[in-house]
Amino acid sequence: MITWNEKDIEDYLFDNPWIFKFGYGDYPFKWVARQYSLPSGKLDLLGKTDSEIFFVVEIKNVTPDSSAIAQVCRYATDIEQILYAANPYDADIKKIIKYIVYPQSKWDKIQNNVIFEANAMNVHMVGFSVGINIEMPVVVQSEASLM
Repeated sequence: MITWNEKDIEDYLFDNPWIFKFGYGDYPFKWVARQYSLPSGKLDLLGKTDSEIFFVVEIKNVTPDSSAIAQVCRYATDIEQILYAANPYDADIKKIIKYIVYPQSKWDKIQNNVIFEANAMNVHMVGFSVGINIEMPVVVQSEASLM
């Protein structure tokens, strides 16, 4: 079994932002910060679309629990307060979408109350899986090389 640590997953998502479009086809999408220090901790990834939709992403390499949901919600609140402080006269309330990215293999270990809590707090829980694709090179020999 292949396992990635949280930094590996963060690096992969950061290097491949196109992979992070969960029904919000609002592009271009870009990451604007990683390991961003907030009053309540370090946010793994912060993304944004051109229409000001923000993505607050917390990566877990373990089964998500209530504390992970609370963590991503605190980060989203911090971002909301920072955006408001930067422009308190902006009438538009910025949309902040919260995600927890976790190993797909942990899905069956997530307790039902955690799923209900995530839904109630509007936190999207997204599983990932790691795979390796090995292709053997095809060696073609000409008849001349066989003689």
